[in-house]
Amino acid sequence: MILPSIDLMDGKAVQLVGGAPAKKKVVVDDVFALARKFSRYGKFQVIDLDAAFGNGKDNRLIVKELCRNYDVRVGGGIRSVDEAVELVRCGAKEVIIGTRANKEFLSLLCDAIGRKRVVVALDARGGEVMARGWTKGTGKDVFVAIKEFSGYCSEFLYTCIDKEGRMKGGDIETVRKITLVTSNKICASGGISTADEIRMFDDAGANVVLGMALYTGKLSLDEVFASRVDFDKGNGIVPVVVQEAVSRDVMMVGYMDKVALSLTLKSGRMTYYSRSRKKMWVKGEESGNWQELVAIKLDCDGDTVLATIRQTGVACHTGSYSCFGDENRSESNILSGVYNVILDRIENPREGSYTSKIAKDKELISRKINEEAYEVILAANDGKREEIVWEIADLVYFLLVLAAASGIDPREIWNMLDSRRSG
Repeated sequence: MILPSIDLMDGKAVQLVGGAPAKKKVVVDDVFALARKFSRYGKFQVIDLDAAFGNGKDNRLIVKELCRNYDVRVGGGIRSVDEAVELVRCGAKEVIIGTRANKEFLSLLCDAIGRKRVVVALDARGGEVMARGWTKGTGKDVFVAIKEFSGYCSEFLYTCIDKEGRMKGGDIETVRKITLVTSNKICASGGISTADEIRMFDDAGANVVLGMALYTGKLSLDEVFASRVDFDKGNGIVPVVVQEAVSRDVMMVGYMDKVALSLTLKSGRMTYYSRSRKKMWVKGEESGNWQELVAIKLDCDGDTVLATIRQTGVACHTGSYSCFGDENRSESNILSGVYNVILDRIENPREGSYTSKIAKDKELISRKINEEAYEVILAANDGKREEIVWEIADLVYFLLVLAAASGIDPREIWNMLDSRRSG
């Protein structure tokens, strides 16, 4: 896995050499444009450098907004369990702990958010683990830290500070040694700047974080991704599993060769290779049922692509919702569809629309929620199944109206529910 990194200082994305604020080499003003670019390749990393340095500043509002909208893991200055829990509730997939990494704190953190969401940072200079934004030595060797913390995290993020930002090669030898002493996942950072290096770390069993090489243009994510696809196994083509972005429904399976993949990444519209016609085709070019690429990733063997898309219309040439039939439509897709209709009635009010009317009055929405909740209780007491279903549907509708009127995306609610699963 490749994890692009957004390192934040003063509300901007930066890249430092050797972790030194005075050696700020790259500054990007529009953090969210960068996030949209990185999110195409799945999860990315967000580090709040101001919070890590403890200089009295932080970028928590930006970090939380990124958590709500993207698949991210976050680190930098996370010093309390409550803060970590809040970030997970906002949608962070994992939290990265550096300075506060000790058994007592990590044990409490695992109890609160689950071990699978805890990543321990091993930021090393000369083999010594550093803390406080890489400014203070801990006196602890990397391998001692691994032995001590392996049971309290799912992953170690190893950063070679001496190589950080210099694009002269990563510390592959240390990473190879690390993979021999722990079964935890390993992610390497610092100095990695070529596709060949990425393959070396991949062969060693480690994921990589990319920063300076992406920001300076030495590497492009399109090229890196394409270089990791194994076209040889399928005689020049690979299967592509196509999944709808919101519902996660599987819509179809197509095929790509190198040209189709390149065109897809360049245009953002799904382009496939037809095995029967022996030529390229763009989904929706004739039917208007376009597929917009949201994210793309590889399976563990590198020979199958998973493309997450936004579907216009239906996916199947037969007119079915997906190539696996209409019954493949998930419950979350139905809820998202209802929410989108509600949102449309709010943004584009229609005369005579009950939703357009009620959405303007939160006091009225609150009264309706109170009424419908009471109706659910009455139906439950009566034990009439059909009435319970009917009243719950009414209650869910009004809750979705409240969410839309309050500017809350359903994904924030799903993230909150997911954060309460500590296992």
